[in-house]
Amino acid sequence: MKTFLLENDLTGKKIVPFATYGGSVGDCLTDMVKMAPLSTALEGFAVSGDEVKNSAEEVRIRMEEWLQTITPEFKK
Repeated sequence: MKTFLLENDLTGKKIVPFATYGGSVGDCLTDMVKMAPLSTALEGFAVSGDEVKNSAEEVRIRMEEWLQTITPEFKK
């Protein structure tokens, strides 16, 4: 992801940072946005692999809610 963000001109583009992680999410979403400073960043979404493994349905619901927030035209 880092290489893609650094090597492509995303000026004026909308980016949607999202990630799955195995330890700590840290600053990964913020770091993604910083790598494309001339883009417009929409609200990001991060979820741990353990959450997906243990609560897949809850994660699916949260993700759908997030998608509806960033793209009002999103349909289930």
